[in-house]
Amino acid sequence: MHLSPGRHPGRLLRRAVRERRLPQFDHRQRRHADALLKATPPEQRTDYKPPQPEQPKGDPLEQIVKLEREMSQVQEKYKHAEENYGSELLNLVVAKGYLKKLMENEAVRSYVGRHAPEILEQFELVLNTVSMEEAIEQTERADGDEATARRPPLE
Repeated sequence: MHLSPGRHPGRLLRRAVRERRLPQFDHRQRRHADALLKATPPEQRTDYKPPQPEQPKGDPLEQIVKLEREMSQVQEKYKHAEENYGSELLNLVVAKGYLKKLMENEAVRSYVGRHAPEILEQFELVLNTVSMEEAIEQTERADGDEATARRPPLE
């Protein structure tokens, strides 16, 4: 079989396989056809079968009941988080303030650094953590500083 310019190598290879004439291909033609076949995306090939969507298993009514149960659990967790958010946030702010005061004391800082450096590292992470409001303010300040730096001087 000769590979002429108008013939598609993939078709030629399929026909050759179908006719069991593959040994008649010369080595170069077979490598070229194989390379083209491998380089062709699966969805563009004729032997490609798209994956079938998975069929739901079980009774649809049971699935609805299960989804409703999961939804009520999520709603309860959300309600619990919403109720406790304020008090937990207040506790965190107070704890961070207390930790800041402790770490400002050089004797405490050096003691913790000598005896538990990993804890000091974690304390510093907590102290360097900013709230969402502080992060927004810092971003706005940084954006404002960049804008004034780019602005031409007034004459």
